[in-house]
Amino acid sequence: MTRAVLTSARDHAARLGGRAALVDPGRRIGFGAFAALVPAAAAG
Repeated sequence: MTRAVLTSARDHAARLGGRAALVDPGRRIGFGAFAALVPAAAAG
C-alpha cells in the first residue's frame, strides 16, 4: 500500500506540479510539495 501511494504521489507531482493537491482554509499544498511530504508521513 505504501509503495502505491508513494508512486502515485510522484506521478501526480510530475504531471501536475503546483496545482492544488490539498486545500483547507489556512493552507494550500501543491502536488509537488505533497509528493515531498508523503514519504515523511509514510515513515511516521
